Amino acid sequence: MKLDIATENKLKDRVIEILKHGRPGWDGPHTLAAVYWLKELLKSETGNQRVLIPAMYLHDIGWARSEFENNWQSIKNAKDAHMEKGAVMARPILEELGFSEQETREILYLVGMHDKLEQILTMNEQLIFEADSLGQIDVARVQSTFKTREDRLKFINSFEVRRASRFKTFSGKRFLAEIFPLAKQLYQ
Repeated sequence: MKLDIATENKLKDRVIEILKHGRPGWDGPHTLAAVYWLKELLKSETGNQRVLIPAMYLHDIGWARSEFENNWQSIKNAKDAHMEKGAVMARPILEELGFSEQETREILYLVGMHDKLEQILTMNEQLIFEADSLGQIDVARVQSTFKTREDRLKFINSFEVRRASRFKTFSGKRFLAEIFPLAKQLYQ
């Protein structure tokens, strides 16, 4: 099912405003990059846009209410909290925008588990994972905000070990092969 442009624009505006209170310089650009990649994946993969696109916009809003410092370890430690808080924050937004209870439940589930990589089972979970991951390494759309080389290396090495090997869709693997080498080079 398609997401109408008016609803998407309202959602985008709300989310961008919330993300200004998250990780400075990262959450807004990363989210827009992740939405871009989700739409690219959906050109050749099957998925419900009315669930996936909102989930992608909302996936990181929990950072706006999470405590963290801008370093690798602090961000890693706050992962679970940002997912839980994001799912709570997303409900009233979805209700206000007229999403059904079934759509809302699925979107909240995806927001609440998107970084639990070991639990990915469904195509929707896979598409959210791949788009989020591509949005993390798309250096044309978003730049690392880690201040130290050590943190950037921890990020890119962890990405390669924990995320790159979990890509399953044909298009996701193709996009990863296109953009990961440049990200790896720039994060060094």
